[in-house]
Amino acid sequence: MDMNVFIDLYKRVGMIRVNSCPPSALSGLLHGYLSVCSIVRVYPWLEEEYGTWWDNYLRIQEIARELEKLVRDATLPYDERAGYVSDLLDAYQIYDDMPLVDLGLEVAYTLLATEGVKKLICLGGTSNICRLLCHCFYFANDEECKEVAGNIVRGWLEGGRENGKFSRKNWQAVLFYENVVNDNLDYYESGEREQLQVCNIKVEDELIKLCVSQVEELDVYSLVNVFHLLAERAFGNYDKIERSF
Repeated sequence: MDMNVFIDLYKRVGMIRVNSCPPSALSGLLHGYLSVCSIVRVYPWLEEEYGTWWDNYLRIQEIARELEKLVRDATLPYDERAGYVSDLLDAYQIYDDMPLVDLGLEVAYTLLATEGVKKLICLGGTSNICRLLCHCFYFANDEECKEVAGNIVRGWLEGGRENGKFSRKNWQAVLFYENVVNDNLDYYESGEREQLQVCNIKVEDELIKLCVSQVEELDVYSLVNVFHLLAERAFGNYDKIERSF
């Protein structure tokens, strides 16, 4: 894929009005811009293509304001709201505002108290809940949340070995857990972990190839999703983004 494709996606996403963006697309939009902010911070000479760090920071502020509305909406489903709280706390990486963190933690503990933290293990947990628990450990040093998150991801890993399948969202939550709590979960034999990552990348490659070929007809959610994937890859390994699909 030519670098111009990613630049074009970035420009298209920049035309999306955040206040009219579907809630389901806000998470991808946020994390795409978080990656772009990191790109221009590490490679400042790319500001001509991706805007300045400040330009992207302002965009993240816009998204955070929409997430604040969703976080406060107690009528939303439990897991959906947990995801928005986690996204809001992710925004703190760039959007340096402690009241934002306080709001996120307040709602997080309201949600966890509603369900009962230990009950989450019995419920199986979701990627949103796992991320939320990790944030509570990170920002509030909550050891109980760390323990529950660890039990959830270990359950996923054991299940993944049994059926050979692992969802991308759950895999990202595992990596997030390992990074936040500094705990490398060694549940796979030599080569298995790498094979799982390759499988996930192949699935992403197919999604990107399909979306790029139909970029003119993409709905907002699909456009944001492929933007998020490519922005994440660009930050992780910028010099290899010019891949062919």
